[in-house]
Amino acid sequence: MSTVFVQFYSRIVDPFSYSLGNGFSDTYDFCKNIGDIIWIYHDKDIETDKYDTNEDLTEFPINEGTAYISALYTTHLYRTYLWAKRYPNVNFIIGGPIVTCNFSSVEMPSNLKLYEGSIEKYFGIEDFSYPWKIDIPIEIPSNDVVYTTYTLDNYCYWANCIFCAFSEDRHAPNIRKRKQMNFEFKDINYNGELIIRLNTEAISPSMIKKTFPPLSNLSSISKIGRYKIFMRPAIGELNALKTIEKFPEVEFNLGLEYPNKRMWEYMRKGYNKTDVVEMFKFLTEKNLPSCSTLIFGWNNLIEQDLIDLEDFLKSLPDEMNKVAFKFHKLIAFNDTQVSKTYKRGKEIRVGPFFIGFYPKLSEKQLDLNRRSKEIVSNYAIEKGIYINEM
Repeated sequence: MSTVFVQFYSRIVDPFSYSLGNGFSDTYDFCKNIGDIIWIYHDKDIETDKYDTNEDLTEFPINEGTAYISALYTTHLYRTYLWAKRYPNVNFIIGGPIVTCNFSSVEMPSNLKLYEGSIEKYFGIEDFSYPWKIDIPIEIPSNDVVYTTYTLDNYCYWANCIFCAFSEDRHAPNIRKRKQMNFEFKDINYNGELIIRLNTEAISPSMIKKTFPPLSNLSSISKIGRYKIFMRPAIGELNALKTIEKFPEVEFNLGLEYPNKRMWEYMRKGYNKTDVVEMFKFLTEKNLPSCSTLIFGWNNLIEQDLIDLEDFLKSLPDEMNKVAFKFHKLIAFNDTQVSKTYKRGKEIRVGPFFIGFYPKLSEKQLDLNRRSKEIVSNYAIEKGIYINEM
């Protein structure tokens, strides 16, 4: 019998790097005492039906025993599902962010179990009671860029957005919040550039004040290239940022979605124009980069929304060369408020798992969304904003 802890790593384009799904980093020593921690390369964008053939499904490292799988993407889940069918003498326990998403339930192989809690909870140990550690996969070239995560917490303190697969209360019994910031990643032995995602669905104002001062002090002794973090552009966060005297090299990821008052109220974002504009002014003055998501594909736009959208964009600073806008197509994730109120268009499935669908829009709504995107694109050119269209 054998025990393995499987983590996936992938090649990604944003940021262009090797991305490590290092879900066992917070319990590295504990896991190493039980079994082997194994990296498996995973192309997260692969056509999922390729895994249905023997030659395209990577061999699993053991034929019997227990395998704990850290899964970020639905393709991780599907890959494990196929492994479980092929390796009936291996007991697969799969956890990670994807397990808490609202994909449709399917009949699982008897040797595959989903677990929504942390690895600490599973084994009955205290959260964050072990030092954070990681081993970089030896297959990664020593001078390449590596993107990995350091968990601050595993939930969104806001959790109200109608389109978000993580906005329901399913995560509530399994909330983890790091109390002691030791930033062990500063000791990673790697010659290439390191990017650290400070992992939280949305950093809170109190966590901003706790996290950034010590990170700034690390800048002179750490090989970390930069940090990425998700943050709401709201007044509490802005006031917290204003208390920070010195920032590390950090990129803030902001969810603008469709920036005007009516749409923010509809989405339950809790923003207002004044605070969001002030946030962009602050980040620009501090020369801090940001990447904001904008979503198109809504079924309820009106002409006034486009006028208000243009008014918002006019209010932003004139020079925004460290700002990126990332365009997304609205997905009605399974069991979210959007999925319950939008007409079903093309379904999104990974193997047997139903993830959601792209909404079916009227010709009028298609036109309003298209014109909205054009307005944003035109102002982006004018203000020096980089556009990344997914």
